[in-house]
Order: sequence, then C-alpha cells, then structure tokens
Amino acid sequence: MAGETTKVHKPSSLPLEGRVAIVTGASGGIGKSIASHLQSLGARVAKADLLVSEINTSGTSPQPQEIAVRADISDLDQVKLLFDRTEQEFCSKIHILVNCAGDDGSQVSSFGQYSS
Repeated sequence: MAGETTKVHKPSSLPLEGRVAIVTGASGGIGKSIASHLQSLGARVAKADLLVSEINTSGTSPQPQEIAVRADISDLDQVKLLFDRTEQEFCSKIHILVNCAGDDGSQVSSFGQYSS
C-alpha cells in the first residue's frame, strides 16, 4: 500500500554480534589475542585475569563491548563472581567461554609433589 514501509532485516556482517564471551588469561598471549578476535567478530567480552591492570578496555559506555575482571580461576567463589558480573554488565547470558589462564610457575604443582 502507498505510504507503508517494509522493514528488511539485514543479517549482521559480524557473526558474533549479540553474543557474550568470557576469556580467562586475557592480559596477554593467546588469551589476549582470542579476546581481540572475538571482539572483532562482534562479541562483547569479559576479559578475566589476575593481572587486570594489564588489560586494555575501551572505557565506559551504556552498552559496554568489553569489561576487565580480576579473577583467580582456581578460586570457585571468584569464578562465580566472574560469571555473575559478566551477566550483569552485559545484561545477557554467557554464550562463549575460553579458558587461557595459565600458571606462571610461582605455585608448586601438586603433580610435582609425587614421584613414582
């Protein structure tokens, strides 16, 4: 009919637009690269690490695309807080989880305490 407009839904050129990801170990190395790549594909990313001061985020906005969260993933309470904060900040459930947190060698592994 005359005067009516038709809305055409265009698929997003960003395949992960609207998705929420948590990347542990995001302050450097593989974790940092994966977090950046997920963002380039449209995901909103919670970058988690013990070295949160080394994580660059793009400031504050009403709809943040990334957040930095200090979390020790060997501590269950901190993991729960990481998930809760991510869901709260992005107002969404979590769709993607990437675990790249590593051991810097400062802790003695329980495997090293045993010998055969």
